[in-house]
Amino acid sequence: MDYNKVILASAKYNSQKIYLGRGIYADPTLWYEKGEFEPYPYSFPDFKTKMYSSVFLHIRALFKGQRRKSDPT
Repeated sequence: MDYNKVILASAKYNSQKIYLGRGIYADPTLWYEKGEFEPYPYSFPDFKTKMYSSVFLHIRALFKGQRRKSDPT
């Protein structure tokens, strides 16, 4: 996860996945836009329900806060 996306690790191939090595693929699952994480058409059904939205928004805020603290400027 970074500011703008949630990527899952997967051992199953599909056309949208990016091979990382050793049989593991990066599976783009959500992207951030206009204050919310949005699912891709191929995202798992539970991610499409947005049941994890508040969790990912919280993690995103924590991540941004940690990045600001470590920024030397």
